[in-house]
Amino acid sequence: MIKKIGEPIKKRMFKNKLFLWAVIVPFLLFTFYTLIIAKPRYVSNSSVTVQNINGAGELSNMGALLFAGIAGNSQQDILLIKEYISSADMLNVVDEKFKILNHWSSPQLDILYRLWFYNKKDLALEYFRDKVKPMLNPETGTLQVSVETFDPKLSKEVLDFVLKKSEEFVNNNNHKAADEQLGFIDKEITNIKSKLDVARENLIAYQKTSKFFTPQAEAEQASKKIMILEESKIKSEAEYNAKKTFLHENSPKMITLRETIYQLETQIKTEKAKMLGVDGKGKSGINDHTDKYKLLEADLELRSEEYKNALITYEKVKIEATRKLKQLILVATPQLPDYPIYPNIKLNVLYAFIILLMVYGIVSLLKDIVKEHK
Repeated sequence: MIKKIGEPIKKRMFKNKLFLWAVIVPFLLFTFYTLIIAKPRYVSNSSVTVQNINGAGELSNMGALLFAGIAGNSQQDILLIKEYISSADMLNVVDEKFKILNHWSSPQLDILYRLWFYNKKDLALEYFRDKVKPMLNPETGTLQVSVETFDPKLSKEVLDFVLKKSEEFVNNNNHKAADEQLGFIDKEITNIKSKLDVARENLIAYQKTSKFFTPQAEAEQASKKIMILEESKIKSEAEYNAKKTFLHENSPKMITLRETIYQLETQIKTEKAKMLGVDGKGKSGINDHTDKYKLLEADLELRSEEYKNALITYEKVKIEATRKLKQLILVATPQLPDYPIYPNIKLNVLYAFIILLMVYGIVSLLKDIVKEHK
């Protein structure tokens, strides 16, 4: 009888004992850790985007094109910043300024969230990436950056520093690209200068060989000369026609007038032949020289204008390349955290209790199944 009464009591005691060790004790330990041992962790957040500073409005076509290559794409800059924030280079500059690895690995911190073996670069970088997180928002195209430390002031200071170094990084990259572009422009200037020298030498050589230093002016003089000769011829013909009414054709005066008219006609033909290049001696006429001279002169003017524009472009791009080309726009300014985000005591304790109850239920169920099979 006593044995029968003792079995349910023993069974209840076993279940209570299981509940004690599976739920109560772990729950108390976890609660003690969360309330007493766990250190508060503060998170500072910011949201940024990259803006191009427009400075190519007055550049030439070549300069504007090169400046566009320097300025780049804002979305591409955001991706570069995201990778840079998670890089070992960023860890090194942050640690150099704030000794952040010493802060995260302090023995005063709880063992679960402390940085262990911080002198191992791979582990330190992995921990850094877990605490300094850049996340791209694909809908807005902004970069959300968060920094988590055990000190609210330090979280904000580190975030400010990370954003500052990110802006410097993207501008340094653009300055490197600008230096390459300036090198390209410098080569183009050298090529244009060579073409300008060749054009100038061609014009001078043509002036020497043709003996025409200003063919256009000489063509104008030749035209005026022909015009004067034609006017003299017209006057002589008019005088001849007027006098033949009362003078004999073989009179000395009429013979002189005919000779004068003939000489004028011959001289006019000669001058026109020189001008048109049809004198039968294989020489180019003044018009041909003028056309060739104009081509050479136009080529020289074109090369001069190209050289002038190239120099102006070089100076303007050089100025644009040395100043700040990009700036980080703070969509959300870093704030000093008022309270620790982690640990979330209420939520963690609630989750722990629920999980322990689930574990207790599973263990009890497995025990009953095993007992029934016996």
